[in-house]
Amino acid sequence: MNPALPPATVPASAPRPSRAPHPPWTGLPRGLALLITLMGCKLVVLLLRASDGSSISSGPLTWLALWAEDLLCAGLFVLLDLLLQGLLRGRQRVVSYLLYAALCLYLACNVPVMRMFGTPLTFPILQAADTALADSLAIYVTRGNVLGCLSVLLLAIASPLLLRSIRGIATPRPLILWLLVGLWLTWVLLGLGVRAQVPLRGLSRSPLLLLIHTTLQQRSAHGVAASIELPPLPPLAQPSAPAGEGGLGGLIGAAQGRDVLWIVLESTAARSLRPYGAPADPMPNLTALAARSVQFESVYAAYPESIKGLFATLCSMNPAAHTTAARYTHRKLPCPSIGSRFQQAGYRTAMFHSGWFLYLGMDGIVAERGFSVAEDAGAIGGAYTTSFGVDEASTVQRVLRYFDSLSPTDRTFVMYLPIAGHHPYHSPGPAQRPKPFAENTELGAYQNDLHLGDAAIGTLLDGLRQRGRLSRLLLVVSADHGEAFLQHEGNFGHTLHLYEENVRVPLWLHLPGWTDQPEKAQRRPQPSAPASLLDVAPTLLDLTGLPIPSAYQGQSLLRPRSPDAVPRFLIDHAVEQVGLRHGPWKFIDEPDNDRAQLFDLVHDPDEQHDLSRQHPQQVATYRAHLRAFFSRQRLLITAR
Repeated sequence: MNPALPPATVPASAPRPSRAPHPPWTGLPRGLALLITLMGCKLVVLLLRASDGSSISSGPLTWLALWAEDLLCAGLFVLLDLLLQGLLRGRQRVVSYLLYAALCLYLACNVPVMRMFGTPLTFPILQAADTALADSLAIYVTRGNVLGCLSVLLLAIASPLLLRSIRGIATPRPLILWLLVGLWLTWVLLGLGVRAQVPLRGLSRSPLLLLIHTTLQQRSAHGVAASIELPPLPPLAQPSAPAGEGGLGGLIGAAQGRDVLWIVLESTAARSLRPYGAPADPMPNLTALAARSVQFESVYAAYPESIKGLFATLCSMNPAAHTTAARYTHRKLPCPSIGSRFQQAGYRTAMFHSGWFLYLGMDGIVAERGFSVAEDAGAIGGAYTTSFGVDEASTVQRVLRYFDSLSPTDRTFVMYLPIAGHHPYHSPGPAQRPKPFAENTELGAYQNDLHLGDAAIGTLLDGLRQRGRLSRLLLVVSADHGEAFLQHEGNFGHTLHLYEENVRVPLWLHLPGWTDQPEKAQRRPQPSAPASLLDVAPTLLDLTGLPIPSAYQGQSLLRPRSPDAVPRFLIDHAVEQVGLRHGPWKFIDEPDNDRAQLFDLVHDPDEQHDLSRQHPQQVATYRAHLRAFFSRQRLLITAR
């Protein structure tokens, strides 16, 4: 019988067997889960938009373009996972899943934004989510939006659990892996290539890549503005009469020695008002004033948003794309603002705003711009308050008290900035207020809000008349920008597009003794040539006999101007757009995707028929002009 063998022993010094290395593609399931969540997020948004009555053109190109950036984002996430695997070793999975969770949570937050605006969150949209907009933001906490966000979160949780149950997905065979890479690359390249041919606008962009892209765009530009040559505009077949002709030259210096009051309406499109052809009349006091004023028919905001729009108005300078309000403070961008020009001429200057100067950095735009008195909702107080400001009646009484404080020899320049008309169209004031329009639509609520603001303006004009000041006052009424109510697909509010409802604004000049004389009413000019809000400041200086700074980019509306003096405008909150109005033509360009729109406003005032394909040479000329102009403008503002 064989003796028992001794048990095998392992020497104490023998190394322990090491763990099997992680397969090189352990991040593939997480990348696929992120891709599923990205694609699912877009589908949820499309379903919500379909329930709202919105639609997109279907077809292979649509789906290629819709998810191309999402595929690119998921691929980059897999590469990042590989990098973390090499750097963090055992802790890589924890960090990767934490990153995955953060990205998916951000995706869910994009659902209501994409549903409403047709674009994911951008840096400017995030920056605009100010506490002053709390009442507006609360409106979008709806059942549909909450369910949409929860659907994306549930998909984000279920996707990695499902993929982990599929054997071999983290260690695909080389042939399958290369087929997946080839399919991924083909889809990305084709999708990015056809985006300009599919009218998806912002929906084609990945929420994750877009936030990074729009944040990086805030960097300063490099170069010399003077080195950029501006291509000329194409000749017009029938040139319109330049602004300044038709009898306005007689108003130069006509307001010398008078007080000046400039009312800048909030979110008031020209087409929303009766004097500009609206069927309803939400502002009867202004309608009566318009009948005794010079009315400009085609005036455009330089930027359909309050803060940079206010800078453009005060300083007669176009803003630049991808810049924050901090770029426009006096310390970074000094300018001969309209307030400082009147202050230097011996006027007492004041600005009264029913909202908050802290909103989006507005205080930096106003500070050191020549206003001895600058009061907002906090300083004015009021009987009624919302997150956006105080009631107009309180602000009007403050303006009247300011006029009461003036001595008989004082001259003054005053700006009054109301908030009535701003979303959510429930300005502070008594609950039992006149509401001549139905409240069951956004448009009706907006018109009632304008009506409330108009009543305050009526009180202001009556108060000035009773004090004997209205007859010796130069009164100017304009607006900061317009307001849209889905006249075009996805166009709501004012910061998304450059259509007429967004950028065309009212402008009236009322000069008692000149514009309100019955015998002159038939001969009073109604200038129709396109103009810009940048032109208001030099026009006021011209009216009061003061010199116009050479730094102003706007020109006086009382004098003939060159044919190249056209209004230009831009917006960059969602999809960046630049545009101009040239004679009958309205041109809008989207630099990021090379889409363009061209409208003949004489025959198509509602901008329903895009003529860009019928006029390719005109499109190319306008596009070259605008891109050169706004590249130069960006250098003027950021290269300091």
